[in-house]
Amino acid sequence: MDHILFSCTIEGREKIWEMAEKLYELPMKENNKLSWTVPSEALLMGLSSLKLRNTNGKYNKQATERYKLIVSETAWLLL
Repeated sequence: MDHILFSCTIEGREKIWEMAEKLYELPMKENNKLSWTVPSEALLMGLSSLKLRNTNGKYNKQATERYKLIVSETAWLLL
């Protein structure tokens, strides 16, 4: 799975992840400049328990839910 999602040289895989990152970085109500976290196989396995926090350490529900949705759908598309 790791090879297919992150290192395969198939045309378009890299572009799809770039598009996912751009989608995540669109303005949010409470973004607070949370940057894109590069997904990995381990992150995908624990995606349901992920909680993104802002620079103050406060849980950002909007950014977390957006990230989970984008990453899970992108992974599903590539598989």
